[in-house]
Amino acid sequence: MIPAPMIKQSLLFLLALAACSAPPAPPTPELEQFAKQFAAALPPVRFATLATDAAPLPAQTLADSELSVTVVGHYGAAQTRDRSWIVQVGPETRIVSYSSSAGAAGAMLNVPGSNQADVLTRQLSLPAPVVAGDALVVVSASPAGSFSSIDEAMAVVFVPWTVSSSQLRPPALGNSWLSRFFRTAGPIEESMVDMARCPSVIDMARIYKPGGPVDAAGWGAARPTVAGLLAEMGKFSGDLIDGWGVASSAPLKQHKGYGTFFGGQVSTALCLSMTTLPAEERRPLVLALVQRGLDQIGATCDNRVLYPNGGHCQGRKALVIFAGHMMNVPAFCQPSVFFPNVFQEDRGYPNQTWWFGGGWTVGWAFRSEPPFNGQLLATHPSTWGDRNAPNHNTWNWLFGYFSQVVPCQVGSALAMSLIYREGEFGNCVQMVRQFMAGPPPEADAALRAAGHTVPWGKDYATPAGFCATAWALYAPAPR
Repeated sequence: MIPAPMIKQSLLFLLALAACSAPPAPPTPELEQFAKQFAAALPPVRFATLATDAAPLPAQTLADSELSVTVVGHYGAAQTRDRSWIVQVGPETRIVSYSSSAGAAGAMLNVPGSNQADVLTRQLSLPAPVVAGDALVVVSASPAGSFSSIDEAMAVVFVPWTVSSSQLRPPALGNSWLSRFFRTAGPIEESMVDMARCPSVIDMARIYKPGGPVDAAGWGAARPTVAGLLAEMGKFSGDLIDGWGVASSAPLKQHKGYGTFFGGQVSTALCLSMTTLPAEERRPLVLALVQRGLDQIGATCDNRVLYPNGGHCQGRKALVIFAGHMMNVPAFCQPSVFFPNVFQEDRGYPNQTWWFGGGWTVGWAFRSEPPFNGQLLATHPSTWGDRNAPNHNTWNWLFGYFSQVVPCQVGSALAMSLIYREGEFGNCVQMVRQFMAGPPPEADAALRAAGHTVPWGKDYATPAGFCATAWALYAPAPR
């Protein structure tokens, strides 16, 4: 635990660093409390670890796959588990070049949480001076005809302490006072992630035993593996755009793009992290999830708003809560207390009674604004308008997204329950509980008559069936 005077020292240190460049807005008392809870979880560190007596290093190229960045005037660099970099700054550290071996490259310093720019279209004026608290994202162009403009992304975060590959990378997203605090308060050691805090509950043998309940040989139902998920989630997520546009400007090799695909992947990974596999086997996946949660925290505290919009924006809140839980940072576990209504999981599941009653008290919103904020769930489906509305402006057309948005969260809702964080996750857990149980037969018949065959009790994730079966076997009763 860091003594209060040292916490205050780190806060003052960040303010001094910010004054060297464009100073972010000063913190509110609430954000300062958020910062203190993070600092209190860090291992003891003194800023004397800054090697002021050593000579700055000559030019060094930091690379991964097709991307590279060359820096000079620094005291050290270390590649982190997610193949990005942390660099200990010197008095005159500079970025002197960046490139992609596959073609065009783009770069952006201090990507704001509210960013709407395609990073591939941005360039730095070189050499670019950097200070502790800065973060660089460099990206490569995707092959012609790809859905996203970006193929790969790499982050380089500049810090004041001695760096090591045993550290998690501080958030590369966000440029608020708090985002920069996370990049200067102290090293985030991997040892902060305590596997004793990760339940070992879900028995894969019960799910994939001969004869069911899930046939791993079935189409799309292959048994998930740590190695397979790390191949998809082990690197910097590159969640570079705020809102629904992220899919067209996220790295194809590192990011699922569309919201329900992203949310389903997070669901699968969280459930796999809580299986009865040995802790040392699960740990690399847990660290990857925590790293992605840290980046989301950096963006969240810099005005990122993941509003409901059909299938977009799912899956981020569970990552933030899980990171806080595993690192024992209470503020991260309750992000909506400090940043209300910024997650799809908060705004997409309003208190709402359905037309049939039956104890269904949580609704689903296609968007936050009426009439598509879920209020029409109180009315019979026969009144919802044209199922095939050409202008996509009826609740009956929009409700078609319900069958992927809610089931992509099944695994995340289960995971939040297993770590006793369903209250922090909010109404999403209860909506999943309703979805998995299904409505009365007459209510389902009314939905079918309106054109909706809802896959009650199933998940929307890859591989199919894993999260839903884990829910059926292990979901605790409401607490």
